[in-house]
Amino acid sequence: MAYGGARTNTAAVSGLVLCIVGTCCSPLMIIGLILCVVGLIQIQRAPQQYTTTKIIPIAGIVISIIDMIFIAIAISSGALEQIIRNIQR
Repeated sequence: MAYGGARTNTAAVSGLVLCIVGTCCSPLMIIGLILCVVGLIQIQRAPQQYTTTKIIPIAGIVISIIDMIFIAIAISSGALEQIIRNIQR
């Protein structure tokens, strides 16, 4: 069934949601990042087809990058190892 007019880019919106939820669960963040990139490319190629603005996938990408930086800092500083040890007790 064909829909007339513009529609929401579900890849971008789903990606943003997964990036936000992914702050607690890294695998979801990676999936969200991929969906945000796909959504951004779709919106850039055919902006007239979507009601979703580019800000939605860009926000998801930024959230993912910030999360990755925090995870890298936690791993390199040894804080993550300390947290895991405390959880196992």
